[in-house]
Formats: sequence, C-alpha cells, structure tokens
Amino acid sequence: MIDSRFLLAVVFLAPLACSAQVMQSLSLTRAIARANVLLAGAGPTDVPNHVHYDLKLHDLKGKVTTGTYDVYRDPMISSRADVVAGAYKYTVIQNFIDHHLWISTSGERPLELLDFEELYLEPMPAIDRLMAYRPPPRLVPQQVNGAPLLCASDETTTNLCFDPLIHVYAYAQLLNQTVIYSDWQTVGTHTAAATIRIWDGKRLMVEADGRVEEVKKFPPTIFVAPGDAEPAPDAEKYKIIKYGRVHEVDVYGNALIHVQVDEKGRVTKAQLIDADDKELKHIALEYAKGTRYEPYLVNGQPTPFETTLLFHNFPLEGADQ
Repeated sequence: MIDSRFLLAVVFLAPLACSAQVMQSLSLTRAIARANVLLAGAGPTDVPNHVHYDLKLHDLKGKVTTGTYDVYRDPMISSRADVVAGAYKYTVIQNFIDHHLWISTSGERPLELLDFEELYLEPMPAIDRLMAYRPPPRLVPQQVNGAPLLCASDETTTNLCFDPLIHVYAYAQLLNQTVIYSDWQTVGTHTAAATIRIWDGKRLMVEADGRVEEVKKFPPTIFVAPGDAEPAPDAEKYKIIKYGRVHEVDVYGNALIHVQVDEKGRVTKAQLIDADDKELKHIALEYAKGTRYEPYLVNGQPTPFETTLLFHNFPLEGADQ
C-alpha cells in the first residue's frame, strides 16, 4: 500500500513543479508583464479597492519616522492617495474622466518615503537594469532566504526574483539596495504585497506593513477635491539650468540636500539632509555645489533663495551588453 503521506507530498509538489517549469519557460519580459498585470490598480478589471500601509522609515542617522500610506482606487474613474510621514502630508486626487488632478502637500518628504514610493508596486531599478541587457538574462531556479524562487540575474550587481506559484515579485537586489515583497493579499483578480522591506546593505531603511481590501461603496466625497490645488512646493518653483558633475561610485540610491542659492542662481552652500547610503554623502554634496539654477525673480528682481535638491545615483543606468 502506498503511504498516504507520500500521496499528499506528490499532490502538493506537483503543482509547484509544474508552475515553476511553466514560469521558467517564460522570458523575463513576459514574467514582468505577468507580474504587473496582477498588481492592484493595474487596469480596468480591477475592483474598487483600498491599500493601506503603516510605515517605519529609518534614516541614515538611525532616526525613525512613522507614517501611513493609503491609496483608494475606483478603476477608470478616480483615485486618491493620502500620505502622512512625520510633519509631511500629501494628498493627490485624480479624476480619469475629466482629467482633473488636485494635489496638496506640506512639510519635507522623508527620503525613505521616496524610496518606498519608487519600489512599493514593482522593483523598477532592478527591472531597468536587467532589461538593458540584450538579450535579458533568463529565469532560473534559485533559493533566496530559504525560499524557492525563479530569478534573473546579471551575476554581478542585480537580481530579480518571482514567486513561481503566484507569479508576483518576491525579491530584488541592485548593488547595495534590496527589497523583499511578501504576504501578497488578493482583491478581486488582483493582488498587493502587504509586507515590504527595503535595505541598504544590512541597514533596514523601510518597514511597510499593510492590508488590501475591496470597497463596495466609497464615501461620496472621497474623490472630490476640497478646494483649489495648493501652490507647488518650493523645490518645484526653481528651474535647474545646469546639473552638477556626478563622480562615479558603485552605489545605488538617493540623497537629499539643502541648498542656498544666490541671485545669479549659483549654489553658495549645500548641507546634507539625508542619504540612502553613506557613500553617497560626498558625491551628493559635490553634485549640489556644481548645480546652477535659473535666477529667481521676485517683483522682477533676481533674489536669493533656499530649497532642497534631490540627488539620484544609478551608476548602471543605460548600461547595455
């Protein structure tokens, strides 16, 4: 007689092996497309939904900022995002029918919130890097943190992995930065990662824990703009006419710099606010000091000003093999 435990093992493992073999036969391009079409908010077949995250943002000095990130979607009609992180508040309401966009923002956005916004839907930096290869690398089975995944890698700097059972993103690594997606929750025929972690090396930068839920009926005013949009943040008022020089360093990430600018648009002082990696501090400041702005006019007169400058370092951008 065949042991029933063996039968259970066969029943469980057969779909896993079959699914892995099917996905392994996909190109990286098709695997990315399959993962993206499953994301909550991906298209007209999505059901009305709400995605919520509780955030813990760890800056380079170890300070922790807590916050919340909420996205409400009525597919093909409206969407709304409400973000709070420390003193930073941001709301955007978009009507897809009349193409109306309303934005309200106040406070300084924490740098780690930007990292989260760049990665919470999909790991675009790793995708961009691997898709720059011609042809892109193939998917192969790989154990990551003890989990059996299907991964594409350039074997030096970048790794992108999918869950072979549910065909979603599981892990991505580009140089020093790593993101892990887990606890995928379904809403209609789509899904969202309820747990996201982002690291710089061994330093945890972002903890995001959330939930996704279908919404049968939204409150009547949730997608109604409460008034005129607020003026653009200061950083959007000032036009950069020359970017500073970027010294090459094999580190991926962002830095935020406070700059003082004279009446001629020259940066006279630059001070680091935060950086994703300590290796970015020096090159970000040098970049800021070499940046030139268009003179800012107040009542027709060139006037000094202060603002924040975002520095983004992607040393492998545009690489082609």
